[in-house]
Amino acid sequence: MENNLKVKKRDTSLEPFDFDKLLASITKAGVPIKDAIEVARDIEGWVKVSSKNSIISSIELRDKIVEKLSENFPSQAESYRIYKKF
Repeated sequence: MENNLKVKKRDTSLEPFDFDKLLASITKAGVPIKDAIEVARDIEGWVKVSSKNSIISSIELRDKIVEKLSENFPSQAESYRIYKKF
């Protein structure tokens, strides 16, 4: 099945939704890989139902990841929340 989901970046450019990139970002926040896979799958499912025309904004995506991580990994959620790409 082809993934046609797109992420709208802050500069308004679009890039394909990348499960591996999502998973890497969650593990970099300190979530163990087994748990990170579960969180990433939950987020991917949320993107599929919440996107408009298969597009989700990077801000909405980030907020949802922080919300999901906060349930079981509050310190990692905070790490994820405060990380900013330069």
